[in-house]
Formats: sequence, C-alpha cells, structure tokens
Amino acid sequence: MTNAWRTWREDAAGVGVLLALAAGAYFLVLVPRRSTHEQAQTIRAQTDLVLSQVAMTGTQRRVAEQQLGAVETGVGPDAPLRPASDFNQLLARLNDAAVRSDITLDKINPGTIEHTPELTRRRISLAGQGSYPACVTLLRTIRDEFPDVVVVAVSSTRGGPDTAGRAMVSLELAWHAQPASSANAAAQ
Repeated sequence: MTNAWRTWREDAAGVGVLLALAAGAYFLVLVPRRSTHEQAQTIRAQTDLVLSQVAMTGTQRRVAEQQLGAVETGVGPDAPLRPASDFNQLLARLNDAAVRSDITLDKINPGTIEHTPELTRRRISLAGQGSYPACVTLLRTIRDEFPDVVVVAVSSTRGGPDTAGRAMVSLELAWHAQPASSANAAAQ
C-alpha cells in the first residue's frame, strides 16, 4: 500500500474519532444542559408566580386589616349601641334616607326581636319603588350613616307598566341596639 492510501485511512479514522467525540459531547453535555436549562426556566416561572401570589396576598391582608380597623373604630366603645327605645327615630331616619335616595317606600314593617346578652337585634323590612342607582345610593347611605344597621337581604324586581320604569325594591335590615338589661338599667 502506498503512503497516500494509509494517510487517507488514518485521516478518515481521525475524522471518525473526532465525529464520535463531537457526537458524544453533544449528547452527553449539550442535550442534558438544554433540558436542565428548560427545567430551570420552568422553576423560575413557577417561583415568579408564587412570589406574585405572596405579594398579592400580603396586599389583601393589609387592606383587610385596614378595613377591620375602620370597622372596629366605628363600632368600638366610642360608638355605643343606641337603646331599643330609639326604634321609632331610627325608622324616621331610614325613611328620610330613602327619600333622599329617591326611593319611595310603600312599606316599613318591624320584624322579630332577638335578645342576647350582648345586644338586641330588631328586624326591619322596607319595600318600595326606585331605580337601581337610587337603591345603591340608599345602601351606601345605610352603610355610612347607620353603623348599627346591617343589610341582611336585598331584592329587586322589574316594576309594572304603571311604575314608569322604576323597580320594586325590598330590603331586609337588622338593627343592633343595647341589650334589654342595659336599657332597663339606664332607665332606672
């Protein structure tokens, strides 16, 4: 054999070894690295999602604490419950709030009275006519001006042809007053 033929075979064998080394490096180093990189990207995205959820939860907690503080300030010892004898004044104020909100009340029905050691709860049913925005205004007024009144239920139905587009509105309220024992003690 000639020298050229041997050199070519040796060169081909060297090229084969180099190709085998390159393929080995590709399959043993680059492919696992790419898969590891993809896993790292997935973990990084999941971590970012969890961190944003933690931040959102922290914000929600702070807002809830502020709202709780506002409620505690409005209902704390600085704002004691009114005596049950103020019920008629409360009804008059609720009627005035409805008139200011452009709700025409057809019925004001006092409901059941529940006595507990902490308070007296009196149910009130209001029914009348008004628009949806007027109902929202009344609900906001009740929230802002009557801290001892809780809205239990709200219902609205479309009014008839003679109501000029006004809806039938019904509110169920609960008024919290002083317990009967403290009201009796205050009267004596």
